[in-house]
Amino acid sequence: MLVLTSGEVVQRDDYAIRHLSNGLDELTFELNPSDGLYRLMQEGKTQIRETIEDQTYLVSKINSVGSSTQITCRLDLSDWQKSLLINTEDLNSPGFSHTLHEVNMLSRIMNASGLSGWTKTNQVQTHVTRSMRMDGPTPLEAALQLQKTFGCALRFQTAKKKVTILYPDERPLSNSYALQTVNLRKKPEYKGRSTELITRLYPIGKDGLGIASVNNGVAYVEDHTYSDAVVCALWRDARYTDAASLKRDALARLKAASKPVRSWKLDVVDLNRLDPVQWPDIGMQIWTRILLLDSSRESRETVQVVSDVVYPYYPEKNQITVSTGIETLQEAVARTTQALNDPNGELWAQINARS
Repeated sequence: MLVLTSGEVVQRDDYAIRHLSNGLDELTFELNPSDGLYRLMQEGKTQIRETIEDQTYLVSKINSVGSSTQITCRLDLSDWQKSLLINTEDLNSPGFSHTLHEVNMLSRIMNASGLSGWTKTNQVQTHVTRSMRMDGPTPLEAALQLQKTFGCALRFQTAKKKVTILYPDERPLSNSYALQTVNLRKKPEYKGRSTELITRLYPIGKDGLGIASVNNGVAYVEDHTYSDAVVCALWRDARYTDAASLKRDALARLKAASKPVRSWKLDVVDLNRLDPVQWPDIGMQIWTRILLLDSSRESRETVQVVSDVVYPYYPEKNQITVSTGIETLQEAVARTTQALNDPNGELWAQINARS
């Protein structure tokens, strides 16, 4: 059920919830302009509570076409946008600059911004220390960057004011499966690419730090699980000061980059949401690892749900998007771009020191 904070009930049960990998979930529904609630829909102001998942959303977009209007809402995380992480004693310094474990980094973000009532929890802690340096971000911007920096995921629960750190790479294979003749309504939509495939990676940390000292004298790591070909790449990240950490993350990065990134959009018969009693082990929530049998490609793939579209009252309409890997190389490019555009960052400090 959809309920406005003022108490009015939106008389639509065919709404959809889209769970996204960055935690910024969306709610969409249609509303006739003649509906009395239409005038109450205001971008950035109207709050709507979805009662099944118990989440509050904020109207973000109104798109009217003919006699129907689509309302798009974004998870209401306005608490995470009410302040800036800045150094009031030195406005010329970066507002947020720390080197910590991911759980401690999230604690620093939440404590520095005074998020009243919000708590955090984590399923597993990787104990990886990394640096984040941002110029006056909101807590939400810092939380989004934390996910990219540490390769983790955040799930926000607005009613409970709770944020959970998840680790997609640590998820085991579930009992769930997708098979066209069983629980898929139509042929999977497939996309695949190998343009960024590499099998040998040379990692370099701060001040030319390499991994030879912890890698039997070899300066690179390799992964030929998919291909015997040697395809080299250089990965440079000045945040690393420990060779063992650099090697560990290089191996994780290469694991994803050494095979094609494949994804499928699946129209699934969501048995678990249709009847959780009869099908308790066949869930397909975001980050679940499932077995996909694609008869058209005669392939058997272990894939991970990276987004889904859920119809709470019509689970037979649910859709999921699954992928064989997370886009770690694209995130590396994004980090490089951010570093180049941050004149107060460590990269420019090194450049200026040499000029």
